[in-house]
Amino acid sequence: MRQPNGWFVNNMIVFGDLDTRGYVSKGFKINTCDSRQSFNMTLNEIHHRLNTFLRTIEHDTRVQFQWGVDSDYQRELLLYRAETEKTAKNEWTKFVREERFNRYWKMMLNRELRRENLYIYVTKKIKEHVPNNLTDDELEDFYTDLLKNYQLFFNRKFNELQAILSNGSTKVSAMTDEDHFLHWVKFLNPSFSDRDMEFDPLTLFEADSTIQDNCWFSGFKGNNKRNINNDFAFFMDEYYHDIILIKRMPETTYPGIMHQLTSLPIINYSITVNIYPIQLEVKIDETERLIERLKGDMAAERKASLEASIDKAHDRLYNISSGEKIPFKADVIIRLWASNTEQLINNASIIKSQINLMNGSKYWEIPNCTTAKNLFYMTWPGWTFSEYSDEGYAIEEDDPKLTDMIPFSSTYTGLLENAEALYDGDLYNIIGVKTFKANSPQHSAVFGSTGAGKSATIIDLLSQTECFYDFSCIIEDGLSYGVMTRAYGEVPIIFNPNSTYIINYLDTGRLPITPQHISSASGLVAMMCGHSTDESLMKRRTSIITEHINMLYEDKYNDWKESHQDMIPDIAKTVLAVNKYKTKEMPEGSSFIEAWVEFRDIRNDPESIAKEILNSISEDDISKLMVSDEESIKNVAYAWFNNNEYPVHSELYELIRMSSFEFGSDKEIGSIAQQIKDWCYNGKHGCLFDGFTNVRFDRKIVHFELGRLSSADKQLKEIVVFLISNQIRNHIISLPRKCRKRIVFEEAGKLLNIPGGTEIISEAYAQMRKLNTFVLTIVQQYAMFKNDAIRPIIMGNSKQFFILKQLLGSDLDDLSKDITISERAKNIIREYKSPADNEALDKYASFTYHFDSYPVPEYGTVRNICCPEMLYVSSSNAELFDIRSRQLKKEPNLVEAIKRYSRNIAIA
Repeated sequence: MRQPNGWFVNNMIVFGDLDTRGYVSKGFKINTCDSRQSFNMTLNEIHHRLNTFLRTIEHDTRVQFQWGVDSDYQRELLLYRAETEKTAKNEWTKFVREERFNRYWKMMLNRELRRENLYIYVTKKIKEHVPNNLTDDELEDFYTDLLKNYQLFFNRKFNELQAILSNGSTKVSAMTDEDHFLHWVKFLNPSFSDRDMEFDPLTLFEADSTIQDNCWFSGFKGNNKRNINNDFAFFMDEYYHDIILIKRMPETTYPGIMHQLTSLPIINYSITVNIYPIQLEVKIDETERLIERLKGDMAAERKASLEASIDKAHDRLYNISSGEKIPFKADVIIRLWASNTEQLINNASIIKSQINLMNGSKYWEIPNCTTAKNLFYMTWPGWTFSEYSDEGYAIEEDDPKLTDMIPFSSTYTGLLENAEALYDGDLYNIIGVKTFKANSPQHSAVFGSTGAGKSATIIDLLSQTECFYDFSCIIEDGLSYGVMTRAYGEVPIIFNPNSTYIINYLDTGRLPITPQHISSASGLVAMMCGHSTDESLMKRRTSIITEHINMLYEDKYNDWKESHQDMIPDIAKTVLAVNKYKTKEMPEGSSFIEAWVEFRDIRNDPESIAKEILNSISEDDISKLMVSDEESIKNVAYAWFNNNEYPVHSELYELIRMSSFEFGSDKEIGSIAQQIKDWCYNGKHGCLFDGFTNVRFDRKIVHFELGRLSSADKQLKEIVVFLISNQIRNHIISLPRKCRKRIVFEEAGKLLNIPGGTEIISEAYAQMRKLNTFVLTIVQQYAMFKNDAIRPIIMGNSKQFFILKQLLGSDLDDLSKDITISERAKNIIREYKSPADNEALDKYASFTYHFDSYPVPEYGTVRNICCPEMLYVSSSNAELFDIRSRQLKKEPNLVEAIKRYSRNIAIA
């Protein structure tokens, strides 16, 4: 039999001639979610959609499902490397990303990775006759119109496929000439996978050449002497090939049965399902004649078996005539190839064993090289009108069972397109993770028991993605992230009563004073006074504190104004400009501070509206504001203050103390003064709250460690957490909106134990998204978390979940009440091992990466395999931090030092 040939024309494939001897085909690339861990209802939905598609096939049209598996992650890896070269400025980030890229690139070159691909080809026989006696111009017009008609047909088919199959998790893409060429050239030349991955096959494409000239560069060498020691069908393009047919369908099928064939831990094999519609009228007539013949036999022989056959034929007639079932013929052909016969025989054995496990399905391994080659031609992309399809190899089956045998399967790759971080999958796949999607932060939550590998996983994620962030804040209790912070040339801010760190809660961080800032400051001072069950007392106390904070700010502004009179007009002009910008540009309900930050970011941009707004403000407008609204000028003026010009806690103490003398009858004022005295720089809590801020927030990474604060002094810990959360919020607000920021709450359980901890995390999840800030919380003590008021806020605002090994199965059941996860997936998570219990040479932490997708979330298993350097950085606690901090302190090159010390650990 001749090999099919044709041309790539107008994003279609034309086989043969453009007349009744030819055929036109078009391919569609299918990207679908991995359904291995899906709910049964999801599998049933896929079955229903595929079945609907089969019923749209006309009798003169044939369909081919082309499934294959390769190791090609080239495009995604090169994008990852390009992003590293473009954005990774820090040596540790660069090292981590380069290590990940190099490892996967090597695995790809060695064919150790696995990625499934699925295509649907629709092929139609040409019915139009070419009229006789046409001139060359008329003939060209005829062919042009003919191709346009088929383009319209395939456009309709594309719309059908999209309407039927596209449901958010499945995407259908119409293939172009280049797409068709790439599929063909890789299909016919398996040795291309061995070439340098920089090689681009598209450089070989010649639009005017035939398919064979474009794509087929190696002839066949058939194996005419096949035996047990020489077990292959033919040799082509440096590879040995074999062909296996499914000659009997399973007795019973179910959605997902083909995963047994598509999930094998091998590559270099493909599954082609050619589907041929049967004319119903012919089948009905054939069944009616069968019934008549059986009735005749029954009249002659009176056998009970004949009566049963008649009943079965009647059922068959009812099913196909009523449309209950639609009959088809189909070839299910498996092609496999390997560079040596031993590997080919081993892979063939794996495939044949799986077929035998499919509920009575049977295979036929083609012994004859000529037959194998003819069947191989039938697997060529889009070619479904082979003469060989009439040789009796096709199986007749109704649409429900045939639908189950379609290899509608894909590899779970997470968010691989433009991924920020890359990880191993459990099927030799690469999985992408993003913390931002469509320019929106994907708030996340991490769940895992002690020793499950949470810290190593998140430190790896933070390291890979550091280059995308302008600011990172870590709040923890235990120094798990201490060495990572050192790797970035920073040091953790370790709070204890004797530390010399100062954070001035009255410092606005070069932002205007806002009601929220005043409220936060007064709330913090109220905490210093202690809690009371008397609600009226707490309100009275807060009112007094707020009044005095406002008085202090007023006094400070008046003092500052005396020496900065020349700046007041510019401040007034800014107030007017921000209000105009808020009215003209900001959404309804936006606050002044939101408008102020946006306006500040564009103020010096000559292309922005800021210049127009500023030019529209007259000197008269400024003068009027300076007279009528000095309060607004005062509030905004604090954005011009230097660090050492803000009021401090001891000044507030003195102001309240003086008021207590003036209003001696109000004992509460004196009580407040007495209680906040302990928080002055010479009080029992040290200088943390009193003085000018010496903690720099203008670094890329700010890491707060709370573990050195005594658990017995809950009040101190509460105030410290409240203080740093307010300062971090102010700093994030002060950064340009377009900058990416992130906050990591390590071990939420400990933070929730601190009074006010719940409110701090709640505010971050509820409000930080609009500030372009990614929030991640790690939960270890799930029993405490599940009954906390914070749970619905975290679960409701999180777009992603990282689910590691759970200590109790009941925790997983409880977790599944908030996020959509199948029983299959829960069983897989229950089987996760702690890294220490993994018997694999490369210790890894397994987790399920679960993210929002339409119409249902997507999730799959990920493995975090750490290199020795990452283990050195991520295996941290207070003791290890002290040791490794000393090791790295005097090193001129931190990454080289980490490499050296990690080798010593590995050798030990």
